[in-house]
Amino acid sequence: MLRWYHTIYPSIGHLIHLINTEKKDVLSYGSPGDNAIGSKGGQQRENRGKILFKTLNILKNGLYSRNHEVQGICGLVFSSVIEEIIRLQSDMEGDAWDWFVTNTLQPEFKKGSPNIGSHLLPLSGKK
Repeated sequence: MLRWYHTIYPSIGHLIHLINTEKKDVLSYGSPGDNAIGSKGGQQRENRGKILFKTLNILKNGLYSRNHEVQGICGLVFSSVIEEIIRLQSDMEGDAWDWFVTNTLQPEFKKGSPNIGSHLLPLSGKK
């Protein structure tokens, strides 16, 4: 796994560029009237973040490794992903945030969870 992350790390910029290009192609497909819900263009707009979500889901596996080197390089890969998304100034920033919130947070930390208060410290720092 460590070798795999070292192999893909130098290519993250290109990977994110390809995902961004693919999203632009999907969004530009169809006629201007295809934006209605249920239309071909509307479905493409609705599904535009799936490529990024799937890619990030594949990349996150190193975070669960017991090997600290694998965890470290996985963190570097994610840092590179975010840097590239920000550099491109695309709407993928919102998609990446949506992925992070829905796929990486423990259920008790998600918005609206009844247990979230038990994980917060008071402002005074006392428990």
